Amino acid sequence: MSAEALLGLWAESLPVSLIIWLVLLVVVLYAGRRWIEPLAATVLGGVDRMLRYSARSVRAAARWMDRRQRLYLRWLERERLDQRLYRELRGLHDRVNRDLGGYPVLQHSLHTQIQRLERDYHATEDVPPPEPAWLRTVADLAANPPQGDPAVARVLEDIHDGLQRASRASLEQYQAASRKRLELLRDMLPAWRALGERLRGVEQAIQGVTARSRQVDEVLSRERALADGGPELDAGLGVGAIGRTLLGLLLLGLMAVAAATSFYLIQRPMAESFGMTETLGPWPLASVAAGVLIALGIAAGLLMTETRRMSGLVPALGTLDQRARARLFWAGLLVLVVVASLQGALAFSRDMLLGRDQWLALIMSGEPDPVMAATQWIPALTQMLMGVLLPLLLALSAVVLDTCLRHGRAVFGMLAALALHLLGFALGLAGRLVRWIAALVAVIYGLLIFVPVKLEALVRQKANGRGLKLEG
Repeated sequence: MSAEALLGLWAESLPVSLIIWLVLLVVVLYAGRRWIEPLAATVLGGVDRMLRYSARSVRAAARWMDRRQRLYLRWLERERLDQRLYRELRGLHDRVNRDLGGYPVLQHSLHTQIQRLERDYHATEDVPPPEPAWLRTVADLAANPPQGDPAVARVLEDIHDGLQRASRASLEQYQAASRKRLELLRDMLPAWRALGERLRGVEQAIQGVTARSRQVDEVLSRERALADGGPELDAGLGVGAIGRTLLGLLLLGLMAVAAATSFYLIQRPMAESFGMTETLGPWPLASVAAGVLIALGIAAGLLMTETRRMSGLVPALGTLDQRARARLFWAGLLVLVVVASLQGALAFSRDMLLGRDQWLALIMSGEPDPVMAATQWIPALTQMLMGVLLPLLLALSAVVLDTCLRHGRAVFGMLAALALHLLGFALGLAGRLVRWIAALVAVIYGLLIFVPVKLEALVRQKANGRGLKLEG
């Protein structure tokens, strides 16, 4: 039975039939009001309570997710700061050992040089000549000159000549001593310069150590700020994680393009080596071999970065001792060099193989006397360089992937927390909507049974009035 036939069940006229249906609906609702009202209140109230409980649970899960994400982001930042602090302390240790490790020897050398300079300086002091013993006698004679005695005059002349000779000898001796002092001062200049150079070297070493110490203080201040926490810090860490994740995804895309380019360069020479028709299951053997060679280069790069603790995809490699990690690093470097050399040689031969294929195609097409195109060295050299450089670039894939996974987890957690917050808001809004619908249903239900209820009230009122009259 169609809907129109059902609506027009009670009369040929559709409006009359609808009125009859409405009357029947009002009668049924009025008759079942003792059960309909509690049922509606129970169902809608249960839905409202379920939605509110779900909203509270989802909001609690979102807050828990936010706390976990904040702790994880702080752990990432603390790990980065610890690594930087280790590098700074190692650099400070190396700088102190290199620049200040020989400080006792330098101190002894400076002390010896200063003592020598002090001794030479004291040797250059201007010491006046001692006063002659006969100077007082000459002064007495000059104060009491003899009168008219020729013998005394000759004696005085002899004394005068002796004094002149003694004065000239003293002057020459003093001049020789001055020249010696000047020579000592001149010899002291290189020693002063060497002392200045050594002191400047010490100053530069101390400045370098001071600069390293400032960097260590900066890292420690950041770690203290990280321990204190705060909304601004958490927001900054979240933005940084999003930026690093986007950068990691971009770099992974570039790595994928590099891997595809490398595969394109070596696939044709690999087909020449392994055969054009050989397959390994549903895949051509040459394509599988090219993929394995590229994967081998990536694995060698992974081994190198893990042993140097540049990535953390395989934590077991980072826990090995220094000697084992050094051996694995050099083994990975050897494998990477071999892979890069092989890919370079294969890429170099690609242009020659393509030229030969073109020449064979001309022969098969009936060309009377085809000339084999000479391989141009610039494209071949370019392909060879790309074949060598691309494996070296792909060797860093582990670092990019590790960064993307670490910070991608934080970004995924932030998106999950945001989705939970939105879901909690939607559930709360749905609960309020259910409460509004419950109130609206109660009003509509009251309007529908308003007439029967009023009639029932009037009947009861008349019945009560009639009963009071009978009692009176």
